[in-house]
Amino acid sequence: MRADGRDAPTDEEKAMLKLLTDPGPGQPASRPAPPGREQCVAEAAYGLSQRRGFAPGREMEDWLLAESQFMDAQAGASFKG
Repeated sequence: MRADGRDAPTDEEKAMLKLLTDPGPGQPASRPAPPGREQCVAEAAYGLSQRRGFAPGREMEDWLLAESQFMDAQAGASFKG
C-alpha cells in the first residue's frame, strides 16, 4: 500500500506511463519492449519514490532514473553473454 493509502497508480502516473510507451499518432513504434519491462521500471520507480517518502513533484525523475537503471542492467546482462 502506498503512503497515501492507495494501491493503484494515480491518473498522473498512468498518463506518464502512456507518454513513455505510446509513440503517438503517425509515429512508427520503436522496437517492442521486452515482456515485463514496464512492470520492472514501475516497481523500481515506486521504490525510489517510497524512499523519498512519496513527496510529490519528482515522479518523472523517479521514472526516468528507474528506466535508466533497468536499461543499464539489461545492457550489462547482454555483455555477460
